[in-house]
Amino acid sequence: MPKVDHVVIDGDSAVYGAAWGPKSQKEMERQYDRAMTEIMEDLDTPSATVYIKGKDNFRYRVTPNYKVGRATRKMDPDYQRRIDNLYAYVQEQYACSDGAEADDYCAVHLGELQAEGKVAILSHIDKDLNMIPGYHWNPTQKKLRLYRPDMSYNFLMRQLLMGDGGDSIQGIPGIGPKKACGFLHHQQPQEFWDTVVGTYKKELGSDWKKVLVETANLIYIRQSYDDFRPLDWDELEARLKWSGPLDCPHFLAQMDFEAMSMDLDHGLARTYGEKKLWGNPSISDIGSGTKVSRAKKQLRSTLNALGASSTK
Repeated sequence: MPKVDHVVIDGDSAVYGAAWGPKSQKEMERQYDRAMTEIMEDLDTPSATVYIKGKDNFRYRVTPNYKVGRATRKMDPDYQRRIDNLYAYVQEQYACSDGAEADDYCAVHLGELQAEGKVAILSHIDKDLNMIPGYHWNPTQKKLRLYRPDMSYNFLMRQLLMGDGGDSIQGIPGIGPKKACGFLHHQQPQEFWDTVVGTYKKELGSDWKKVLVETANLIYIRQSYDDFRPLDWDELEARLKWSGPLDCPHFLAQMDFEAMSMDLDHGLARTYGEKKLWGNPSISDIGSGTKVSRAKKQLRSTLNALGASSTK
């Protein structure tokens, strides 16, 4: 198994877990620190960077309504107090994502490591980060997945169509996961962006560009520190058009997104299309033991951090 050079951790979700239930400040801090250490132990690497939310997120300059729904949700006052107190600690101990979100910092850092040829893993439980190609570790499920660039791009395009009600991102009203998948059905990745634009024009009329610019600025996870700002139409279009290989297999666009990922904790491709493209490892290749040990055995030297090679 090739050595994991570095793990990039989206550390925000662990704050809520460590703050859950009555406990002292020191108990919360120890639980949080232990969660970060456990990720490194599971992936057998001493090198990690943990990103935590900071201040001055540029998305609030796109619209003040960003995540406004979260602010109105009622939360137990004691739980909220513990969350705030724990954030005060972790923001001193780990990397604050000032000017953007932890997602953006994670994506940029992961891309830098991939460009250097490092075996890097992104650890998170946030669905939004599935827009980023590479190895993904779910620390709750102890599950390793590989998202190829075409898979992550498919997910991004669906999110642009749907928006995200949890973060008060509009998208196109009435389009959910099933409809979004239908719009991209049997299309090539290089066709997705035109389909998204055409659907916005058809459904929203004269307001289509304004809504799409806002939605894309909020949804799109940045790939460069220079992009930690609201982007205009031309900038967004340049970044959101498919720039990868042409003529990918049609089955990619029609599969359920979760079935598209290579679920490396057992190593078996889930569909005929995936087997054809990636091969089908035998049980002897997978080995035995815990999910974590099986996941580690799938980190082969024939895979690069972008997941562009074959598992054969």
